Order: sequence, then structure tokens, then C-alpha cells
Amino acid sequence: MLLVLCTAAAGDWRCRARRQLLYEVAANAEWRAIMRTRHCLTASCLDTPTESAWATLYMHGSELNFLNKTSLTRYESYTPPVDPGGWTC
Repeated sequence: MLLVLCTAAAGDWRCRARRQLLYEVAANAEWRAIMRTRHCLTASCLDTPTESAWATLYMHGSELNFLNKTSLTRYESYTPPVDPGGWTC
């Protein structure tokens, strides 16, 4: 509907303003969706190419970086060692 009105009034400054407003609303909605998913790492988590990315993330990364990368907390990712002597067959 808005496109039809803008086409009819081509060159009108109000039409350009409406298009700009629609663009800003769409861009704002997209930005909010991206920020809601939080799939981004901060620069403090980056490592050198010679180091293991997972080890660096676990040892030096923040809780937020670890959570974003693995969807786990450090407590959940810890599994205690299993004692094979306690098994019976």
C-alpha cells in the first residue's frame, strides 16, 4: 500500500522520508534479533593460531564467551573421572 502511494507521488520528499523510516525500522528489528541471539565473541577471547582454540577459550575466556560458544557453563562441562576399578561385570 505504501509502495503504491509512493509510486504515485514519485519525487515527493515525504515519500523518501517514509521509505527511510521503513528502512530504519527494519534495520532496528534486525539488529535487535541479532543481539537477542548473542552469537558473538569478544576480542578478549581471540587467541594466536598456534594455540588450541578450545583450550584458550576454557582457560582464558570469560563465562559469556564460553556460554556463547558451547551453550554450557564451566560447571556443566566438567565431568568427573570414572574409576574403572568400581565396575563389575
